[in-house]
Amino acid sequence: MSIVSFSRHSLNIFPEEIEGYPIDARFRNIMRIMRVLDDEKKSPQQRLAYAYRFFYTDEIPQENAWGLMQEFINGGAEPEKDGEPPQMDFDFDADEIYSDFLREYNIDLLREDIHWYRFLALLGCLSSGSSLVHKIQLRFMDTSKMKGKERMEAERAIERVQIPRRMTIEELHEAEAFEAEWGSL
Repeated sequence: MSIVSFSRHSLNIFPEEIEGYPIDARFRNIMRIMRVLDDEKKSPQQRLAYAYRFFYTDEIPQENAWGLMQEFINGGAEPEKDGEPPQMDFDFDADEIYSDFLREYNIDLLREDIHWYRFLALLGCLSSGSSLVHKIQLRFMDTSKMKGKERMEAERAIERVQIPRRMTIEELHEAEAFEAEWGSL
């Protein structure tokens, strides 16, 4: 699904509300929400409470607050399927994202706080020569046809750019349920 649409009648193609609920759609705020959702020091309930408070600027929907927020953050796209390795991580790949935006769009992400959908549209259109695209290609490089030193060097390079594994909200819920039933290990 495309984020930008020139056929919409509204002059503001980047939404500032979802189903009548005002939201904070600035990309830095969405990054803060993602960081909170990944914070393993907080319980899943604490994570969601903080995320909702940051995302919904007025009142929080009584139904499907998580689904609406998740759909917005994913830009309307389906989330990655379980078991599929993520292509990128906003924190781990922050240097490449920052430098690519500065080089390709002359947008300093430390100074400008653009709309999340604008950020996603620009991110998805980085050139094939960008640092981030190169890093992603390296993560998924097939080394099966390489031999010897070339293969060893490629596998080391691939290992250096792999995204560190984090627990998902669902995995944390399962861990809490396990601890409630069996105690901590």
